[in-house]
Amino acid sequence: MIFKQYYLRCLAHASYLIADQDSGQAAVVDPQRDVEQYLEDARRLGCRIGHVFLTHFHADFIAGHLELRDREQATIHLGSRAVAEYPFTAMRDGDDVRVGRVRLVVLETPGHSPESISILVYDPDVGEHTPYAALTGDTLFIGDVGRPDLRARSGGAPSGSRACSTTRCTTSSRCCPTKCSCIRRTARARCAAST
Repeated sequence: MIFKQYYLRCLAHASYLIADQDSGQAAVVDPQRDVEQYLEDARRLGCRIGHVFLTHFHADFIAGHLELRDREQATIHLGSRAVAEYPFTAMRDGDDVRVGRVRLVVLETPGHSPESISILVYDPDVGEHTPYAALTGDTLFIGDVGRPDLRARSGGAPSGSRACSTTRCTTSSRCCPTKCSCIRRTARARCAAST
C-alpha cells in the first residue's frame, strides 16, 4: 500500500493519496484544489485515481474533488447526510470501498458537520483486522475535537453560535507554496460585514 500525506500549511489541511500498485488503483481523501500533485504521483506509481472522498464539506477552502471526477472519471464519496448539487455515492456507517487490496471503511462521525465521516484504512500487509490509519477529517485532532458550530449561518450548527469566530489558517502572513490566499483576512472581513 502507498499512503502519502499532502500538507498545506497555510490552511492546516491534510489530504491523502492511498494506492495499491499491484492493482493500479488509487483514492484521494480531502483533495486540495490543485489536483496535479495527486495525478502526477498516481501516474508515477502506475495507478489511476478511481475514488475521491470528502470527509466533510470544507468551509475554508475549495476542494478538488470535481476536477478529479472529471479528469479521472473518479467516483465521489460523501457521508450519507450530505446534500450536494453533483452526483456522489452516499457512504453509511460500515460501508467500505476496495482500492485493490486496500480496504477503506467509513464511520459516520457527525459533529464538526452533519455529514462528517472518518475513514479507517486497512492494509492487508499490516493486518486484516487492525486499521493502518484513521482519517478523521476535522472531527478529531491530536488533543482536541473539531468544532460543531462553524455552520451556524447555514443552519448546520446550533443557533446562536458564531460561524465566523474561527479560521483554520495559520498565524503566518506568508503565502503558502500553492499561492492560496490566507483565509483569515477574508473570514474577518465577512464577520465584520455581517455584524
